[in-house]
Amino acid sequence: MKKKILLAILSCVLILALGVGAYAVFGGIAIKNRTLAYLESQGYSSADIQSVQVKTYYAIAGFRWETMVVFVDEPGVTYYYCYDFDKIIYQSGYMGPTADKDALKHKEG
Repeated sequence: MKKKILLAILSCVLILALGVGAYAVFGGIAIKNRTLAYLESQGYSSADIQSVQVKTYYAIAGFRWETMVVFVDEPGVTYYYCYDFDKIIYQSGYMGPTADKDALKHKEG
């Protein structure tokens, strides 16, 4: 009887862990697509974008995704786009060798 209860608990934990992991992975794919759609709405084409990577973070209120975008004409600068809990995509920052904010070609705001 104890083995059955333990097996049931472990099965529930495993199913929950797999579900959370799948949500993070498939959510990240959806966020990548939404970020690309956002960039397209801002006038960029896929030829303008060198790479797009998504990182998933977990907070108390739920998942948060951050997309890192590198543009072809500015390969040394990574721009960060967030998709927050309220489903708004915005540029949250950048990282690169330039200290001159005015020299950044794709900085928003």
